[in-house]
Amino acid sequence: MALYTPPPKPLKPFVTDTLFKLLGGSFPIEQQNRWVAPYKGGERVSGQTVMPDTVKLYGDQPDNVLAHEAGHVLDSRSGAPMVFAKTMTHMKDYPNEDYFSKDPTEYTAEAFSRALMSMRNQFKDSTEVDKKMPGAIEFIRWLQQQKLK
Repeated sequence: MALYTPPPKPLKPFVTDTLFKLLGGSFPIEQQNRWVAPYKGGERVSGQTVMPDTVKLYGDQPDNVLAHEAGHVLDSRSGAPMVFAKTMTHMKDYPNEDYFSKDPTEYTAEAFSRALMSMRNQFKDSTEVDKKMPGAIEFIRWLQQQKLK
């Protein structure tokens, strides 16, 4: 018996007006049932990027998961190579031992995601975001320079 996969939801303005513009154009987003998500580190993943730029979301995920995967797409498109490189140099200052601490590409994608979430808050929390994810400030500065209108 096949698992039910819901029809795709309309894309939010966060995706069409923000992510697509920041990444230089659209990218495929596939919504799949949570139960078909692969395991990584003993847990099912929430989303993943299939290179070069297809994002798969498993189940109904919050925007920060899509933003994280969009970070991988931006990286694969070489959208901000110096920002990724600068962010990566801060990885050594990250205080946690978790998923992001073990892989530079995951670390930078998460820093991008947190910077995007800070942008939604008019960057009011940017200092706190950078304390929790050192180097996120590099993406915050980059985002502040982008023209999204």
